[in-house]
Amino acid sequence: MRLLLILLLGCRLTAAVDASIVGDPRLALEWIPDRTSQEAWRSLFDPAPTWPERDVAALAVVHPQRLPTLWAARLLYRGDPWTRRDNEPTSLRRWKAADRGTKLAILRDLRWRREMAFVPVLAAFLAREDGDAALVVSALADLWLIAPDEGRAVAGRIADPRRADRLPAAGLPSARTFALGLLLEDSGAGPAARPALDWALMAADGGERLAALSRLPVGLVPDLVSGCLARLAAQARTGKLDDDGTAAAVLACARLGEAVSEQAASILAELAATASREVSCAAAAALARSVTWKNAIDPAPIVQRLASETDPAVRHALLAVLLRLNPAHIAQLPGAGSWAELARHRLALQEWAWRRYLVK
Repeated sequence: MRLLLILLLGCRLTAAVDASIVGDPRLALEWIPDRTSQEAWRSLFDPAPTWPERDVAALAVVHPQRLPTLWAARLLYRGDPWTRRDNEPTSLRRWKAADRGTKLAILRDLRWRREMAFVPVLAAFLAREDGDAALVVSALADLWLIAPDEGRAVAGRIADPRRADRLPAAGLPSARTFALGLLLEDSGAGPAARPALDWALMAADGGERLAALSRLPVGLVPDLVSGCLARLAAQARTGKLDDDGTAAAVLACARLGEAVSEQAASILAELAATASREVSCAAAAALARSVTWKNAIDPAPIVQRLASETDPAVRHALLAVLLRLNPAHIAQLPGAGSWAELARHRLALQEWAWRRYLVK
């Protein structure tokens, strides 16, 4: 174990870190000069520490120059607790909880530091952590604050689990979601965010897909959003669109913006004519904003749904689409009311514009 750690850290950590102490944290007891700090260091490996946050803060205040080595040694430690009471059996669950709390306290301390010496420490930790999304999120946030370029590269290796150089945390959906959120909020990420978006929209499901759509700027990647809508429409046809899928379809319709391709328009028209109330209204609203491919859309299914639809919200949404597709259908539609008057007015305007063009 010690040899493995030394080999790993030898190529990742800088001269500010003593790899021998990282390989065997007990050696730090001889390296730390004062007894109080030695006791604080021991407590960080106790199966039931009294107050690990206090001990972390004390070591940070008294030995700031030793922190890269100390924090690397503790963050990368995966052994057993050092001590336990003689009358108490060792509890693996209890030790895991204590170990996790100590690491989170160290990562919170790192959030206030901007020394580049901690970059390889965090990079080495993220290269190994694969089971706790909260630890990964905290470490990635620290790395992003200290070194944005390094943080951007690591976030890309977490957000897309299909990459050959993916990190172990790429197997954790919540860690992938956080990493993608950082990439989307960073104006300098650029193309680095697209592979991760491709995964979130075209392969992921549930909350991961919802989180990606909620953070996505309108009109950013219309081709991927259209592909996501196609997946959701296929699920709707087979009756497998769950609540998360319904929410994703509504968000995807809103994220298309003005960039509606012919394929996207066809999918939107299908959803408007056949989907549930929420999805139908969202799809109709997306179509009504910009009917770029109106000649490629068959209005018959929409007219057919209007003939039997009683929900006022759905009727108004579909009528708004039909008004742009073919006002003549609304003018002849029973029960159209004021929409029929608006359709006749639009037809009159079109005829007037056409006659003026002919006169010229």
